[in-house]
Amino acid sequence: MVIGLIYTITMFNANDLQIVKSPGTRLLFYSELRNSSGATATTKPGEPVKTGINTSDRFVILLANGDPSFTGSSSDRFVGIAAVESTESATVTGRCSVTTLRSGSMIEGRPTTSANMDTASELDALIGGSVAFDLASGAFTIDEDEVSDPGSLGLIIVGGDLLNLTMLVMVNSRASIFGQ
Repeated sequence: MVIGLIYTITMFNANDLQIVKSPGTRLLFYSELRNSSGATATTKPGEPVKTGINTSDRFVILLANGDPSFTGSSSDRFVGIAAVESTESATVTGRCSVTTLRSGSMIEGRPTTSANMDTASELDALIGGSVAFDLASGAFTIDEDEVSDPGSLGLIIVGGDLLNLTMLVMVNSRASIFGQ
């Protein structure tokens, strides 16, 4: 059990998530034109992406609030974290460079409510809980408010940094593109 790991101080942008342990390969994916995907902006570095499928291309799209999950037949296929800003426009398909996940990858991010993990005992109570990402505030956070049954949400809390108020999660293989 890991509690209060201290990493070098990391500066986060508004939407930052980082793979801090065992990152996979950086791969280039299509990013669908925004008129078709419904996205309103390009994917930014540090944002999590999953696969989306249209009639002709395989592409990545942002995870939604409450992703990744894997309930019934509606499993998300979490690919990884965007490494650079995607290049699609409203009318032209683009590309998105993604640092992929692999077995053992750990993602660091801010909790949705930092007051829920600002002591060792609070963090300890969260470890092992299944959670998802939260996008309600416009920035991706790790939603420790939504600790759930491990049979539905795709992230597992494995630790955190009390000094910088960040959480560490691993991805359940059932929610990953490489685990399905």
